[in-house]
Amino acid sequence: MEKVSRRRAWITGAILGAGLGLSVSAAAQAAAPAADRGPGLWQQAAAAMGAAPYSLDIRAHLLTRPLGSTREQQGRLEIKLLLPEMYQRSMTTRMPFGSFGMVQTLNGSQFWTHRVLPVGGPGFFMRRGEGNRQPSAAERKQFQARMLASLQAQFARAQIVWMLHLPAGFAAQYGGVAQAADGSKAEWLKLNGANASPDAAALLFLDPKTMRPLMLQYQGVVPQAPRNFRGFGGRGPRGGPAGTPPPPGARRRFFMRMMKPQTIRLHFSGWRKVQGRWFPMRLVKTTLQGVTFEQLDVKKIQINSKKLTAAQFAKR
Repeated sequence: MEKVSRRRAWITGAILGAGLGLSVSAAAQAAAPAADRGPGLWQQAAAAMGAAPYSLDIRAHLLTRPLGSTREQQGRLEIKLLLPEMYQRSMTTRMPFGSFGMVQTLNGSQFWTHRVLPVGGPGFFMRRGEGNRQPSAAERKQFQARMLASLQAQFARAQIVWMLHLPAGFAAQYGGVAQAADGSKAEWLKLNGANASPDAAALLFLDPKTMRPLMLQYQGVVPQAPRNFRGFGGRGPRGGPAGTPPPPGARRRFFMRMMKPQTIRLHFSGWRKVQGRWFPMRLVKTTLQGVTFEQLDVKKIQINSKKLTAAQFAKR
């Protein structure tokens, strides 16, 4: 019964994701009216949500299905926000080979990432890279810079999604009116800035009646199931015979392709009032083509909790 219930929840999420396919032309994104309504519209939307929190502790059920896969993965997600500069994302995912847990913490310009649960199960292992080669100092530095930029972008989007708080360095520029296939319309804002990370730039679509967010569109990594590369197990690349070594650089090219940013649409629904403030209880991620790959169902939200302190964002 539990399995059927989760499956129905996923199907509902897919329908919601497809139903809010608001479209904006490239020309409309580039153009802005002479009298920019962006700041005023942003303030209206923020006021409609209720009193602005300075900290949040969110716990949710996570359901994902990588593109090209029929297998769903379930887990738990906890997001902690403490303004002005602290963010933490804890995820635990149940997988066929065991459980995978990861905590990512951002504290100003510093960040930490570590496993929170032992990863187990037969056949699980980690590789260093091509030919088991250790990364160079320059490669490690480049990787650290990418990780920091990624977490800063996550933090910026989390402020927009959960707090409707404009991140530092961002500005809200009015874009116009977008229309979905069913005829429904939404006003949209372009959120970015000269001093803001380009990785965190986004388009926010608002319901003109309630002023609640309908959808956030941004560039990010979409999880994908391996299709043409099978060099990790007994089978060779592209389904070749067992023991066939992958061609030089195959793994690197494969993961570079997997990590290429794509357009992601985050849809909001199931609004509920918690301690006088409105929050979306279901968030569904789809590709630009409307394929659902992630659903988040919020189970608990704590606002301005005294238990959430800066000590929880310190390096462990």
